[in-house]
Amino acid sequence: MLKLVSNHLWASSLGRAKIKQQVEAAHVLLYSEGLLKEEFGNKAQRLTKPLALKNKQLVIASMSSIMASEIQLRSRMFIKKINQRFGQGTVDRIHLEI
Repeated sequence: MLKLVSNHLWASSLGRAKIKQQVEAAHVLLYSEGLLKEEFGNKAQRLTKPLALKNKQLVIASMSSIMASEIQLRSRMFIKKINQRFGQGTVDRIHLEI
């Protein structure tokens, strides 16, 4: 009986941790959208979309190779701002999908 309760608590803890990670990733994506808009204006909203944060890699889709190049050139600045907001090591790389 004790083992069953222990297993249930362990599974519950893992579930909460995963939800917490997903919520934090969603906050990073929303913040990234704001950074892109701040840096590039409304054009960024039409041409780019932060898609995912996985293994410290922020994935951004871009419908413009020029916009993707601009983001890549400023990637260190974006990473620095995100890490200042959410904690060091939140993002260590930006991957662009064109």
